[in-house]
Amino acid sequence: MARPLAPGNDRRDPGQILVLFALSIVVVLAMAGVAIDAGRFLTQQRFLQNAADAAALAAANAVVQQPSATVASVDQAARDNLAINLAGSTVGAPVVVVPTTPVFDPVSPASGPNLVSGIVLTGGADALLQMNDSADKITDIRVALRGPVDYMFGGVVGLGQSIVSVHAHVGFQGNLMPVAVRRYINVGGPYTGTVGSCRNPPDENKFADLAATQATSCSGTADQNPLGYGQRTPASREQPGPTTVLIGQGAQSSNASDFRGFINLDIRNFNDLNSRVYCNNVPSGANTNTLKDFEAGWIPHGYPGPDFPPVINPPAPDDQVAIMDGNSSGLVVNDLDTRWNVGDKILCALYDGTVMSIPDFSMTAPSGITLPAGTPVSSAARISVKPNNNFTGTVTVSAPEAKAIPKRPSWLTPTFAPSGQFAPDHPQGTDVTLSATVDSGTQPQVDMLWVQGHSEILHSPLKDHYAPIAVTVGDLTRDFTLVVSPNQAPTDPGTGATAWGNPVTFTATVTVRNPLDFPDGIAVSLEPVGAIDASWSVPFPDIAAGSFGFSNATITTWSGQGNTFTGTATFTINTTQLGVQGTYDYVLTAQGWNQDHLSVRRQAAGQVLSQATSNNSNYIDITGFAVYRITAIDSNSMTGEAISPVFATASDSGLRAALTPRLRPW
Repeated sequence: MARPLAPGNDRRDPGQILVLFALSIVVVLAMAGVAIDAGRFLTQQRFLQNAADAAALAAANAVVQQPSATVASVDQAARDNLAINLAGSTVGAPVVVVPTTPVFDPVSPASGPNLVSGIVLTGGADALLQMNDSADKITDIRVALRGPVDYMFGGVVGLGQSIVSVHAHVGFQGNLMPVAVRRYINVGGPYTGTVGSCRNPPDENKFADLAATQATSCSGTADQNPLGYGQRTPASREQPGPTTVLIGQGAQSSNASDFRGFINLDIRNFNDLNSRVYCNNVPSGANTNTLKDFEAGWIPHGYPGPDFPPVINPPAPDDQVAIMDGNSSGLVVNDLDTRWNVGDKILCALYDGTVMSIPDFSMTAPSGITLPAGTPVSSAARISVKPNNNFTGTVTVSAPEAKAIPKRPSWLTPTFAPSGQFAPDHPQGTDVTLSATVDSGTQPQVDMLWVQGHSEILHSPLKDHYAPIAVTVGDLTRDFTLVVSPNQAPTDPGTGATAWGNPVTFTATVTVRNPLDFPDGIAVSLEPVGAIDASWSVPFPDIAAGSFGFSNATITTWSGQGNTFTGTATFTINTTQLGVQGTYDYVLTAQGWNQDHLSVRRQAAGQVLSQATSNNSNYIDITGFAVYRITAIDSNSMTGEAISPVFATASDSGLRAALTPRLRPW
């Protein structure tokens, strides 16, 4: 009798185990085959994606680097790159053939996003371009690749090939420099409208269009169309504009010496006085110093936006950009060489060279003119009166015969055209012609003419603007210049105390050719209380005794060599004795008798802010965008030259030299 099996000792036929083992091996091998084939497909996909990306970027670089490129040459640059990068697939797949004619999705319109295989170069609004079109029209580059990959193990289950598809899309991004660069120099000067030889760098006392070629930069005058050139020729790579300071010492605007191309603080709508659009999440309560430090970081890392809107005529309110007060260009100059080198091409936002205030107008005039005695001069100077976007009133330009300082010289008879009230042209402004007659027998000398621009708008916080003009009579060889640092013209941003109650110090610098020209020295003085006649509405303060740390001095000590000798006088304003916190103006006079016993009297006007906050009523109008090539960088400034015309938008294809190719989502 057979013995029964013990529980758990279930016997199986050895043949069954072999069958299970064989089936398991098949499953394992199938899974391994799928994994290997999937890896091959992913490897080939990455191989093709790298090739597509490289080809699209090669085409973009051809657009940027070849000014005379056509769509055909850009297309060929992509194909040449593909021919190199598609050879030798790492998985042994057949070489992908790029069709000559792009293939699009058959059920969709022929457009860049619907590309299935090939190369497509498109312009604005995704328009397909022809091979003979200029490469400047290209705004987007797309490359699509498709190729088969054989299965190694999929054939076991009847799989032969799989198609791998990739896409690459490249567009252009502006290398925008976060500062505003002046386009015009001395728009209202005495040489505006003349045609003559042009210097490089340009003469600061003559008109120049820094976005025109160096040879034509000083011809004509500023155009009503902010993108126009009049008699001048737009700058190009082959014929660049004159060398100019882009940021730092030497980039001063025509009417605000503290504005030296500083970083744009924010974009505002000045039709709404409370409108502020701060960049990159800057808090609305940030003070000036915080903003300066914050935005200095934009130099090495790039401008975060928001992007400037296209320039239109007249300017849209949100084209107007608030500016940074204070002479702090060193904050950004120190970081310039961390991002850019000499020869680099950068995209710059341009303004006309004039700082505006709201809701008002600006007035600029030449710093000095020379007149003969006894002979009327019909066009002694041009004075530019420019309204802001919010100004709808009239202006009267005159030279009031004040009874005290600043006064009109008794021997000078000025007239202005237009005379009486006029509405300044918008946005380019109106040039007022100053004609003048010096009385016969007047000795050679230098004295000051103060031109007043008066507005009748009652709600305007700044009804009057003043432009001091030094008038030289005849041939005066023994002369001097006067510069106050920091120096602000009335109604422009002033120099603020670091905190309420702190003093503000200024330095007056007098420069002569030879100290012997003025043997008795040059007297420097701040004008006394009540120096300004009541008819002048500019708020020169009734300064309390002791508020000035300097009253009168005579410069007799000089330093220098050759034809340049300087002497200085320093004065301090105690802000606690100026009254309430606010803006106060002052006039500084330098008076000397030269060796020929002729009088030289020059004056400088300025402001002091007896508060730590900045003046938020100043702005500039962005009037276009241009490409500049950097010519020099030092510890104080960066210089460059325009190599493109001025365009209305920062993404215009004509600015391609300063744009950087970037991979974009399909």
